[in-house]
Amino acid sequence: MIASNNKNEILYLLALLNNKINEIILKVNLMQEHEQSFLLPITGIKEFVRIPKIIEDNQFIKDEIIKKTEEMLALEEIKFSDLVDFSNVMMQKFNEVTLEGGDLILIKDKKNFLCKIKKDKNLVEQTIKAKFSDNKLKLNGKEIDLSDLRETPVIDFVKQKELKNYIDDLVFALYFRVPIKELSGDKAAEIKKMCAENEFYEITNNNI
Repeated sequence: MIASNNKNEILYLLALLNNKINEIILKVNLMQEHEQSFLLPITGIKEFVRIPKIIEDNQFIKDEIIKKTEEMLALEEIKFSDLVDFSNVMMQKFNEVTLEGGDLILIKDKKNFLCKIKKDKNLVEQTIKAKFSDNKLKLNGKEIDLSDLRETPVIDFVKQKELKNYIDDLVFALYFRVPIKELSGDKAAEIKKMCAENEFYEITNNNI
């Protein structure tokens, strides 16, 4: 456990520890033969993890890493209640949940209760499909609790992966001094190309 009253530095450290460069270094030094996982003690971090030197010329890269790491973590906080309007639903138990015409439909004893999807309809649909077959949620005859449904996580894994790849490239740029001048999500492909010109990029990304 690592604690600090500086949120930005914790986010920055998380991005560094969650990067393939440090993953390789820590595995080589801490993982025992035939083990699938290992404990990461504070002493191990202090001994083997090197923090990139931050100067005026690369401070903006660190700032972007912190910003995007916070965005990536925020995706884990999104729930159905953030995307679907349940305000007009008074009943608390349902037999079935399905999608119809771009709306979420709650079904109780053959009565339908329409809930408007406020935003990210595709994400809601993808989540239903991923969690429940045929766009429907059925619990083998058990009733569905509205409060549980409201709190169900709705995570955009595609966006999460895009952010993680972008953050990883920025961390690589700090460690190997890739001469990045401008940053934005739109430049992610360009930044990746610049990082890939470094001889160590393929090694770290293939986890050799």
